Amino acid sequence: MLASCPARSGAAVADAIKSAVGVQPSGVEHKTLRRMDLVRYLAGGHTTYPPEGFVAGSDVIGTTNPAAAQAIVAAIGTWPPAAGRASALIDSLGGAAGDMDPEGSAFPWCRQSAVVQWYVNTPSDGQVATANKWLSDAHHAVQHFSVGGYVNYLEANAAASQYFGANLSRLTTVRRKYDPDRIMYSGLDFSTRQVA
Repeated sequence: MLASCPARSGAAVADAIKSAVGVQPSGVEHKTLRRMDLVRYLAGGHTTYPPEGFVAGSDVIGTTNPAAAQAIVAAIGTWPPAAGRASALIDSLGGAAGDMDPEGSAFPWCRQSAVVQWYVNTPSDGQVATANKWLSDAHHAVQHFSVGGYVNYLEANAAASQYFGANLSRLTTVRRKYDPDRIMYSGLDFSTRQVA
């Protein structure tokens, strides 16, 4: 899990998370970074590093409670440690995101609790199948708490409704009106079919 918090509060935040979840992590690492260094770190590190493959996905958690926290812990616990490192990054949807009207943008999850971003580095092709299986298992572990996904973590064969929920129909109408030639192409099927 990756958490960002004010400087010098990392140990207390980590202790609060461990207490709330009720599971001891295999390790804890603290870093103090300046704002732009944190931005670069969260964006994948230094800009001169060679690109690395990864498998990622997300779940938007409607309400965070002890059962949801346990489900997230169970999901990360299914990653086989011998296969490398996997991460669950949890971003709160409070603050400015929570101030938005869910119907005022394409992002429908403004009133939800958090986004869990599942992430696995896959430096070799042999790790991709393991990472995809784990991602599927992680979704299954939190399915009772998940209301959708975060569009910046697109997954193969996912319906656009997974990312835009009830706002998909309006987004599709806006796209047809202002981008009829599909200049802004994302690869998502913007039909209004629902997630199975």
